[in-house]
Amino acid sequence: MPAIIRALGCLLTLIPALAFGEEFQTPAITAEDLAARQGTPEEMVVVDVRPLGEYKSGHVAGAINIPYDKVEKHLDELGQAKNGVVLYCTQGHRTREAEQTLLDHDVPNVFGCGSFETTPCGQESGSWGRCFR
Repeated sequence: MPAIIRALGCLLTLIPALAFGEEFQTPAITAEDLAARQGTPEEMVVVDVRPLGEYKSGHVAGAINIPYDKVEKHLDELGQAKNGVVLYCTQGHRTREAEQTLLDHDVPNVFGCGSFETTPCGQESGSWGRCFR
């Protein structure tokens, strides 16, 4: 019985990869590169695409919250981001969905930070933590 449970667990971890694919369509930006640009004329708009409750539980310092299923309502705002838009979530699949919405509407300069470990990444302390692809 434990072997069956382990096998099912492995299969369940593959579902997001199969459903959403492994690769992002936009260039990746590292947490270090992003942090270096923030507070300078090259600052980028950082968008946490998780639901508000997850955003409130901790987020990258300076990030705005636009849940992935609401991105389409903010196309004008995001399309005017002078230096680009960086998207992130916890595991990456919501980033991919938001990314696709922006690409479908020809929003330029979209970057993926993919996903991050919720602790201690970003929390209001200003630590950027690490971004993963």
